Amino acid sequence: MTPSTPRSATPQELATGLPADAATARGSTTRFPGRAAQAPAGGTHAAAGVSPAGPRTYTVTFPAGLELLNANGRTHWRHRHRVTAMLRETAAWLARVQHIPPLARARIVAVYEPPDSRRRDAPNWYPSFKAAIDGLVDAGVLPDDSDRYVTALEMRCGEPCPRGRIVLHLTEVPGGEDAA
Repeated sequence: MTPSTPRSATPQELATGLPADAATARGSTTRFPGRAAQAPAGGTHAAAGVSPAGPRTYTVTFPAGLELLNANGRTHWRHRHRVTAMLRETAAWLARVQHIPPLARARIVAVYEPPDSRRRDAPNWYPSFKAAIDGLVDAGVLPDDSDRYVTALEMRCGEPCPRGRIVLHLTEVPGGEDAA
């Protein structure tokens, strides 16, 4: 992050140099069906404390156009390793830029936003989701990606996004130390 970059810039804006859509530029957090959006008090993540409205929620949006791994892809191990490393590094960098604090336990909704509206199978993108979650562990957001710390992993296909991307929605699960 350069000194001239404003703190309100989203990771997508920092990575691509292009302005993000209006919702991302406002710094809004996740929008789950049936749940009102939580507006953060300045910045790209929720407030530091657990609010009366519920647990903290963070969104990690990857830049569009990154190469992703698919469970049906039969690529050479070296190429797969390079893509996995890139996804891990990107996730760790985005988490650090957003100043996501360490979470004792979390529920993760991983969304693949395809480049077009063809039919997709969300679990096929698990290798990309796994690499991204490993990056969150590398950044210190989660102690580990085992079921003790990641209480639920839900995979979905979202609305089409030009060039495609993945988005991780992290929701803090209360009762971290003495649970599990």
